[in-house]
Amino acid sequence: MCMVYYLGTDADVALSPAWKEAAPAFYASVPSEDELAKLRGKLPHKQIINLGSHEGCGCGFRRLYDGVFVPQEEEEEKRTRADHMGLVAFLSTIPASTRANQIFGCWSGDEGEPAQHFRECSPADLGADDFAFQERELITLR
Repeated sequence: MCMVYYLGTDADVALSPAWKEAAPAFYASVPSEDELAKLRGKLPHKQIINLGSHEGCGCGFRRLYDGVFVPQEEEEEKRTRADHMGLVAFLSTIPASTRANQIFGCWSGDEGEPAQHFRECSPADLGADDFAFQERELITLR
């Protein structure tokens, strides 16, 4: 099972090329219809975007494991840092809108479950070395 992350935004956003095994990196793609249906209550924005990492899912982003930050080996941390910086760069291209952008993260299949954790942060905060997502977290970007 994989972690998945979704961005809700009212802005028109250009998506990135799909994930490629030969050149794994951050990507932004369209979620499935099933995922969209489950996410609409949490992310009532005009557009919902799947945010992915070098792993081909959200597993390459830093996250807490049972509330604890687990350090990664050096090579994996480099790939993870690149994913976070790709996410920050992507978010910086989104024009401001009247409603704040939000990110929801969960295990694949739990898109319909309620958020358990909430926080506000800036897009730049997502690039900090000590930033980590939590399971079933709804982040409001300011």
